[in-house]
Amino acid sequence: KNKKITLVPDNYLSLLPFEALTTDIEAMTYLLQDSELSYLYSRSFLENNKKTSDTDMDFLGMAPINFNDSSLATLSQSENELEVIQEFYSGDLLLKEAATKSAFLDRLETYKIIHLATHADAQDAKSPWIAFYDGKITLEELYQTQNNASLVVLSGCNTTLGKQETGEGVMSLARGFFYSGAQSVMSTLWSIDDKSTATITKSFYKNLEEGQTKSEALRNAKLNYLETHSLSEASPYHWASFIMMGDNAPIPASTPLWKYLLFGSLGLLVLFLGFRFRRN
Repeated sequence: KNKKITLVPDNYLSLLPFEALTTDIEAMTYLLQDSELSYLYSRSFLENNKKTSDTDMDFLGMAPINFNDSSLATLSQSENELEVIQEFYSGDLLLKEAATKSAFLDRLETYKIIHLATHADAQDAKSPWIAFYDGKITLEELYQTQNNASLVVLSGCNTTLGKQETGEGVMSLARGFFYSGAQSVMSTLWSIDDKSTATITKSFYKNLEEGQTKSEALRNAKLNYLETHSLSEASPYHWASFIMMGDNAPIPASTPLWKYLLFGSLGLLVLFLGFRFRRN
C-alpha cells in the first residue's frame, strides 16, 4: 500500500491493467486505490529515452470527428474531450476537416503534449494505424517521424496493443511514438467509451497542470471517476483502459502571452498611481 509501482510486463501480461486487480472482493476495492502504477518496456528503455523537450508550445489536440473513410464511425464526444483541455493548457485544436494527416506531420515536432482523439487499430493484420480526417498513418510511417513531446495521449481504441515480441514487449502504436522521440505515452488497452474518456481526460489534465506527475495525475483522475460513479459505470471497463508508460516527470504549463501582458499592464498602472500619489 501507498507505493509507487513501475511494471515491466512481458508477453500477454502487457494486456492487463494491474490497477484493476481486486484487493478486496467484498468491498470491491482495486490496487489503484492502494498504489500509484506506471508501465515501462524496460528500465534501459527509460534511461535511453530521457531528454528535455526543446519546444515552448504546450498542446496540440486533433479530433477528426468525422472521416472520409465511411467505415469509421463518427466520434461525437471527441471535440468536447479536447476543448476542455484548453482550460488547463494553451495550444491549438485541429478539428474535423483540419485534422488531416499532413497537418499532423507538419506539427509533430512543435508541441510538448500531443493528444489524438480518433480511431486507431494496433492489431490490423497489414499494419497498425491511426486515422485522420483524410487518411491513416501507419506504425511504419511513425517510425520515420520525429517529435519533441513530453507526452503523447492516444485516445483511441486498443492503442497499447500490437504484435507480441517475447523479451521486447508489444510492437504497438505507443512504441512508434517512443521510437520517434516521445518521453511518455498514455494509451489504451481496449475499445473505450467516449463519455467516460472525456471525464477522465479532463480530470487528468487538471491534475497535470497543478504539478502532479503523469502517473499521479492519471491515478487521481481514475480515483475521482470511481468516487463519482457507481454500479455498472464504476466498472473497470470505463476507467482502467488508459495506462501511462515512460518518463513520469510533471509538465508545467507555459505562461501564456496574455498573462505577461496583463501583469505588465498592472505593474505599469501601480507605478503610475504611485507616482500620482507622491505628486499629490
